[in-house]
Amino acid sequence: MARPRSSSVRKETLGDGSIVYWANLTVAVGDRRRITLGYSREGMSEAQAREELRRQETLVVLGKWQDPRPTEPTGGDRLFEPFANEAYAAKKRELADEGRYMCWALELHLLPFFGDYPLRAIDFELIERYKQATLTEAQEIEERIAVGEPALDGCGTRPR
Repeated sequence: MARPRSSSVRKETLGDGSIVYWANLTVAVGDRRRITLGYSREGMSEAQAREELRRQETLVVLGKWQDPRPTEPTGGDRLFEPFANEAYAAKKRELADEGRYMCWALELHLLPFFGDYPLRAIDFELIERYKQATLTEAQEIEERIAVGEPALDGCGTRPR
């Protein structure tokens, strides 16, 4: 006999001190999904999270549960830039202060290099090329600073 479907509310403290409530929900035999139940900063309590989990479990039993994640294929033809922007938008509210760093890293470093690449093309060799390009750029900046030139132009970007 199969083990009964049971889940429990889990909680994780985020960078801003708020709590995200989540659970691993069994939606079919051998298929467990991590679902987000809610956030304390949006007014959810642990009791409300338990109630939401029971509602989700009821939908599974009735065969009416739907995965809240997008059904768009994530195949290799997708480009890095829209994928990264969607992933950032989906996680932004969980990131708190770390979100500013992630936005900066995406906009100034990752998107200019990887943005036009299909996801399937991003492999070890391409990542190594990115690392080398980043190191070369850092050396150029250090050389400009050493001779008294500005590392950034008046707009806050690197001079070329």
